[in-house]
Amino acid sequence: MTSVAALRPRPDRSFERLYRQRAGGLYRFALALLRDPHEAETVMQDAFAGVYRAVLEGERPAQAGRRLAALVLEACRERERFAAQAETFGDESPIVCGEAELAISRALDGLLARRERETLTIHLAWCADCKSFARRQRTQRDALHLLTQVPLPPALATWTAADSAAVAGPM
Repeated sequence: MTSVAALRPRPDRSFERLYRQRAGGLYRFALALLRDPHEAETVMQDAFAGVYRAVLEGERPAQAGRRLAALVLEACRERERFAAQAETFGDESPIVCGEAELAISRALDGLLARRERETLTIHLAWCADCKSFARRQRTQRDALHLLTQVPLPPALATWTAADSAAVAGPM
């Protein structure tokens, strides 16, 4: 007898179907806005990666897929805005690498003001080392976030609950 879980479509297959249906049109859309194939490809990768993360977290692919066009449009607008700011700053980044690492951590925590985020994004556009550092940090944080969703075995769960109650002491 087949279980109900086996009958449910797997997120990978649903996402793959969503990608096949929408990737071509959205890429052409991004390319028309940005006029740069590499930028359009990057925008597409970021948009689909965000949707895939949402699917892995339990959102249905159809629901996540509805946001794709909005994600691509917003990413294109951001890239255009940052390109205009980059022209303003010329060849110099308004932030140095030592400051960028702290700013990246603060950005991942959601603690940067809008102007600081814009400055960091401009720096990351120029500095491949900091951009690589930012990707590694995001990957590590995503992995840690996924680990927090893994349920503890019952024996360990009761042990940690009893241990934390003993540490807290009587109230």
